[in-house]
Amino acid sequence: MIHLLQTGDLHLGKIFYGNSLFEDQKFVLKQLIDKVSEAKEKEPYNAIIISGDIYDRSIPPTEAIEIFDDFLIELHKIDANLKILIISGNHDSATRLSFGTKFLEKQNIHFCTNPENCTLPIIITGNNFEENDKDAICFYQIPFLNSGSLYSEEKNQRLINQQELISEAINRIKIQHETNSKTKNLPMALNAHLFTLGSISSESERTFLGNAEFINKEIFEDFIYVALGHLHKKQKVCENCFYSGSPLAYSFDESNLQKVFLDIKIDTQKKESSSKIKINEIEILPLHKVQKLTGKFEDFYRMTKDSEFYKYKNDYLEITCTDEILIENPVARLRENFPFILSIKQQAFFNQGKNKTSLEKKEVLLQNQNLDSSKLFIEFVKDVESTDNIEEWESTNSLFCKIAKSVLEEE
Repeated sequence: MIHLLQTGDLHLGKIFYGNSLFEDQKFVLKQLIDKVSEAKEKEPYNAIIISGDIYDRSIPPTEAIEIFDDFLIELHKIDANLKILIISGNHDSATRLSFGTKFLEKQNIHFCTNPENCTLPIIITGNNFEENDKDAICFYQIPFLNSGSLYSEEKNQRLINQQELISEAINRIKIQHETNSKTKNLPMALNAHLFTLGSISSESERTFLGNAEFINKEIFEDFIYVALGHLHKKQKVCENCFYSGSPLAYSFDESNLQKVFLDIKIDTQKKESSSKIKINEIEILPLHKVQKLTGKFEDFYRMTKDSEFYKYKNDYLEITCTDEILIENPVARLRENFPFILSIKQQAFFNQGKNKTSLEKKEVLLQNQNLDSSKLFIEFVKDVESTDNIEEWESTNSLFCKIAKSVLEEE
């Protein structure tokens, strides 16, 4: 039996509506570490699979790097034989993430950031390997493939779209697997970062236009298991293919989703493919839940412990006020009751702005706020950032005023 734990799309260093998520991310990684530690005494994990987007941007902040470094150290302390498989995602810098990979490989930490290394096999042995030398699978890793990252000898050109790139990578994997005496008799498994056709995306992902960059799931049929990253909502693509989703909600359209790690058991000895894989969802407890609330401003502003909204006071919130008139500086005024409010929408603005031009919408704001473009921008910054220090926004304010003036002149 092969025992795996899958996660991905960590996005360390993520800023959510101006709010740092470092503490939230450390909180969920600690839960993964605890699960590995608990399992060590009963059914130890043979490998941890992390399916890309380790960081939220190509040049991550120092603290994000430190968090991931500490995370790997803790896992290695628990079990030095535990294999950790990591690929770069589209948010990562493959070059930066690849630093020290040859050394880390000796510590059973296997990074794959170079597309040319997708054929390097990582053999994962099960807990019964000593009694049964067939209790093993062979993992391959495909990082996010940028346009032109692989060359096709058959087509005599660099490949452009995702379907062609993934097809080329998998074809190379199959050839290597079948010609290597150490791997040819083992089942293949895959760790990859990509979109699959028909899957469900969320607002926090970088998406493509149209279907040209989506992958048909049929391409994975030769693998006993496929761990996928890129989509932030957990989902089953087919019998052998799963997205674990991101461990935290990174957009408000994920507010009702239970985030999970995937606990995977693969019985390599069973003949029926449908019964070879057992998936158990390990629910993640966030430090702060992500919630969307709707109601009258006064109900939020005058909130008491008996209020229906009181239980959300420590959550990351997007609040929609249903009042018929615009409320001035609502975020700043609600901050005392809801310290983690991140976004507010006012139904009054949308009601008054229905079927109006951009000029008329501006007039709605000016009538209620009595502000010119510059002051409007300043109030917006104060509202969203909850700060009176607007000096660093001076150049942006100037640009905003120029654009606003141009738009008004055109109309």
